[in-house]
Amino acid sequence: MITVSDGATSAPIEFAGVERSVPGLFNDREFTGRVDVQLTNKDRVGARYIFQQNILTGATGRFAAGAWVDIPARDQQIALDWTRTFSNQLVNQLRYSFSRAGFGFEGGSFPTCTRANIFACPTGITLQSGVAFGIQNNLPQGRIINNTQVQDNASLTRGRHTFKFGGDILHVQLFQPTNTSKNGGFTYSGKLTGVSTTNALADLLAGYPATSVLMSGGATNHILQTNYAGFAQGLVVGGNNAYTDGGPQSYTQNLVGFLVTVKL
Repeated sequence: MITVSDGATSAPIEFAGVERSVPGLFNDREFTGRVDVQLTNKDRVGARYIFQQNILTGATGRFAAGAWVDIPARDQQIALDWTRTFSNQLVNQLRYSFSRAGFGFEGGSFPTCTRANIFACPTGITLQSGVAFGIQNNLPQGRIINNTQVQDNASLTRGRHTFKFGGDILHVQLFQPTNTSKNGGFTYSGKLTGVSTTNALADLLAGYPATSVLMSGGATNHILQTNYAGFAQGLVVGGNNAYTDGGPQSYTQNLVGFLVTVKL
């Protein structure tokens, strides 16, 4: 129970606790395809494609207030492979792969409240008593991750000696637009209508917010990272199937950049 007052007259208002159970469903669809072709007696190429799309409903949000979001996601991967047999002693394999994963926190109790239609989302309201309703000020949001990888491995055999060497380059891109407070956020403390006590609900009914926030434009976080790896290995086969294995391996990593781009 809380008491609402206009400064001269006060009246008690009873409230009951609210509990809301939201079904959390997970639906997943996956498709995959692969093709291998022997182009010549020395060249073999292959291609593989993987598609995955899923959604988790009722993932997070203000459930008691009736404001929650789903997590839709889509992942696609493609890989190309070329193996070249130069001779009985030398074989080389070149691989290229690209993947894109994208997911968001959107929809849910307000199906049209998405990243593409953010102004259809309700404004966030917070009372000092802890009651809140409307979409949280950091929703909807999402991100896209792109991975590009190139690998090359070679194997050379000379008598009882086998040498293996190769390299790997992995480039990662992360795009994360932020939509904080694009539809506004209001906080009510009750300090404007309260006399002897504060009453946030009275401020809300009277239209007197303690604080209000509205973001104009937007910001996107970009993270770019490139990893390098290389290896060299030797194998010597002796009598009675005995062998020794060894060789240096090196791995390096380069953080290309971290950018924050503001769009107005």
